[in-house]
Amino acid sequence: MKYKILLITLLFGKFSYAQFDPQVLFGSTKAIYRDSSIIKGWATICNVTRGWQNYLDTSLGKATVGSEFYGTLKADGSVISLGDSGIAILQFDNPISDKEGPDFCVFENGFIVNNMQGISHAELAFVEVSSDGVNYVRFPSQCLLDSTVQKGNFDGSNVSLIDGLAGKYIGGYGTPFDLNIFAALSSINIGKITHVKLIDVVGNKDAQYPARDKDGRKIIDPWPTPFAASGFDLDAVGVINQLYGTNVLEMEETALSVYPNPVKMGENITLNNLKNNAQISLKNNLGMEVSYSISDDKKLIETNNFEAGIYILTVTQNKQTIHQKIVIH
Repeated sequence: MKYKILLITLLFGKFSYAQFDPQVLFGSTKAIYRDSSIIKGWATICNVTRGWQNYLDTSLGKATVGSEFYGTLKADGSVISLGDSGIAILQFDNPISDKEGPDFCVFENGFIVNNMQGISHAELAFVEVSSDGVNYVRFPSQCLLDSTVQKGNFDGSNVSLIDGLAGKYIGGYGTPFDLNIFAALSSINIGKITHVKLIDVVGNKDAQYPARDKDGRKIIDPWPTPFAASGFDLDAVGVINQLYGTNVLEMEETALSVYPNPVKMGENITLNNLKNNAQISLKNNLGMEVSYSISDDKKLIETNNFEAGIYILTVTQNKQTIHQKIVIH
């Protein structure tokens, strides 16, 4: 009899420990790869309110790594760090809509820790959505990690004990979110989501008002992270289900081509295969439009008056919007 009890105990311990899907590479997972064909578009506007590197020592200043531009378009490993309780608000050319399966996914730059089985450095964020940019609802989250043990700034977590929070998976893999969970709410239109808000989780177990999941448990993630790359590192937000049928595409997904990229200051950027009355806009990493034109077939953009940096090229033609990151040296 005691052997049966031991077996039951071991089995119960095993299944109670692994509550949710594991880290990428360590079993079946819901993570969505950045090149997945189910992703139909990407956030095109990112506004960030930075948090402190350590909210208990404000002399260190706020997080500084990356620019808001890095939170837009396809996940590519370039990130903007939010800092303690920092906030990012993402907007889209085409609103997100509730359809079958997950509707959007959030990318961070987590990584496996010391090749440990399923243990990864996971900086987490709450996820909220809005239909008007004013009224938001938060996705319910769960964190079953031991709340009596503080995660240091480079410690890893077993993410099979985490659900409903962005940042669960390693870099290049997005955490999916399904709007249908809010189907019974009248305060939000899940058929037309215009804004996604990400709020860095401060995983300090001893905080006076610690971050908590939907059941009131403390959420523990690496803290403090007292350096410029503090807090949740936003890479991108991908759209899976859209309100309208047209896609926001990357340049490589179309016949339109841009060359060279990167480009040296003073050289021309050449766009080929433009359609009649194509609208061409180039914005800097502050979101300021530095060039706009309407052109046919072929267009040259002069860079003499531009500063070195990363720019967003947007081409609208045939009811289709195409984006490309341009690097000017």
